[in-house]
Amino acid sequence: MAAVASLVCLGSAALVGCGGGDDGPGATCGQVQPCGGDLVGRWNMVASCADRAALTSQYAMEAMTSWCPIQTLRNFSLSVSGSFVFNSDLTYSVSLVLGGVVDVNVPAACLAGSSCAALTASLQAAIAGGTAPGLVSASCAGSSDCVCHQVTSVPQSEAGSYTTTETVLNLVPTGGTAQPTNYCVKENTLHFMELAMGSATINYAHVGVKQ
Repeated sequence: MAAVASLVCLGSAALVGCGGGDDGPGATCGQVQPCGGDLVGRWNMVASCADRAALTSQYAMEAMTSWCPIQTLRNFSLSVSGSFVFNSDLTYSVSLVLGGVVDVNVPAACLAGSSCAALTASLQAAIAGGTAPGLVSASCAGSSDCVCHQVTSVPQSEAGSYTTTETVLNLVPTGGTAQPTNYCVKENTLHFMELAMGSATINYAHVGVKQ
């Protein structure tokens, strides 16, 4: 599911998180393996975390189809608010706001002699013109390569039906196709997680607390 898959953040450790603080449910992000459990109820999202290598690799793949295929992710953080609601009749709804802060390195080879100030102006024009959905602000600095600091705010909402099979949750958005994700409910905490193929390594994880 898009709303689950996009809840990621990047920091300085191998598996790092944002939101929830150092104590409480947020501190367990990425530390819980799939276990299944009862999903029924409202879950307020409090934390997300990601493996640095996995997220950096994902960004590099997406950059390959952009205007600058060699741009690289330097730092990333994300705030999450909103909730998932799972009903006993096997329907669900989700309403989230994802707030991201990202620093991207844009090499001089992509600038074609242009300046970081010009790149800033181009990004700000895209924001003003509505052609950069979710991008709230952007500024780039540097004498050769540009480091662009971007702030995003992305609302997401969705509804549909769901099924569970052991430790896998299948979300089927209305008019869409099933999107599986691993999950675990432990007491009043819900963990979504994506495992690296063929291993127990957690690439991404997201934590919610039952209301």
